Amino acid sequence: MRRVFGIFSASTAAVVCLGLLSAVGTVGLAVLIGRAIDLFHAGQELDLGWYLAAVHELLLVALATLLTPVLIARSARKLTALERHRLVRHYMDIGPLAVRRLGEGELVDAAMDAVDRSVRFRTGFIGPAICAVATPVLVLISI
Repeated sequence: MRRVFGIFSASTAAVVCLGLLSAVGTVGLAVLIGRAIDLFHAGQELDLGWYLAAVHELLLVALATLLTPVLIARSARKLTALERHRLVRHYMDIGPLAVRRLGEGELVDAAMDAVDRSVRFRTGFIGPAICAVATPVLVLISI
């Protein structure tokens, strides 16, 4: 997987961006609802621009929300294949005798299980965790 800034994979950065876009859309909806309440309180009606902006914000939130799990699943599949390939290549490099001495079945099973857990953590937790930390800051800046 390609790295961005030396820390995150490109898919993690994309998940963070989608999460922040969803937060921006939610903030936009809150502002639009506040504007609508002000207009109703003043006895005015909503114009076409308000409805278009509301649809735009709803589509932004829906698209970001729907694409995030798809991107996480796609990234997990690619990263699992890459990590398993690296693991098998490592076993080939150290040779079958070293693996046999350590108990080849147990060692391979434990390594594949560790790869699966690592991939689940890296794809399903890191990006959403960064979003969970950054979203309140983004909302405060918007306010």
